[in-house]
Amino acid sequence: MPIAIPAAVHTPHPNDKYQNVSTAVTNLPVIDFDGFEDGNGPRAQEIAEQFYAACRDVGFAYIRNFGMDLELVDEMFGWSKKFFDLSKEVKLKAPHPAAGWHHRGYSAVGRSIAVQLMKQLWQHSRSYEYGNKEHTRLTNILIPDEDLPGYNAALERYFQAGTACSKVLLKALALAMPGVPAGFLEEYHAWGDNQVRLLHYPPQSTTALRNGEVGRIGEHTDYGSGTILFQDGTGGLEVEDPNKPGTFLQAKPIPGYAVFNIGEYIPTNF
Repeated sequence: MPIAIPAAVHTPHPNDKYQNVSTAVTNLPVIDFDGFEDGNGPRAQEIAEQFYAACRDVGFAYIRNFGMDLELVDEMFGWSKKFFDLSKEVKLKAPHPAAGWHHRGYSAVGRSIAVQLMKQLWQHSRSYEYGNKEHTRLTNILIPDEDLPGYNAALERYFQAGTACSKVLLKALALAMPGVPAGFLEEYHAWGDNQVRLLHYPPQSTTALRNGEVGRIGEHTDYGSGTILFQDGTGGLEVEDPNKPGTFLQAKPIPGYAVFNIGEYIPTNF
């Protein structure tokens, strides 16, 4: 069960001292997709088996070289900061609908659907969600272009990049899953129902957090197929130790790496 507390600010570029990060440093599996390519690369099967084992046995892994342009990640963190710095009035021009299934638009502090439905997950955070622009039911809810020129276009670029990366990860999982063909999982994700979720946790005093006056998101599992999380340097993400229930390990930010966690959909259905 993850406790995810990312903040939407600048992510540093990778540097040489993080090229050989080990599980001794991170407490989580570390997987480099260099050599996976389209699933036919020289290390494809080896990488697939490492990734599958991490998802099966731990549920989390640090991943790199899976196709995401880190400059694009930096760019999106920059746009995220600009968006959350807008006035509340402007952000609320793209309000998250009251319907729990419509995960699009802006949620102010205390207004996320998780907060409304499960008070134990009460979190002092703000979020913005964006998805497939071709979706006719889960339509995107955008602020006017003139309020933040370039923002909506940046969201679409990031969404497309994330969609491409998700296909790489799905292919890797299927390559190592027993008894299924290589493109098995991609068939179930062909429509592109993934989404971009920008999160910002405003600073809070330690005293207020300890006294329960405000909160961060509590322990939970994600309900989709998986989550690719980029953190800033603040950190806060914790992962439950699969061998010691109730014990949580820090998943500190590592420049150049994302944290992947498997969601409930694939283990439940396959």
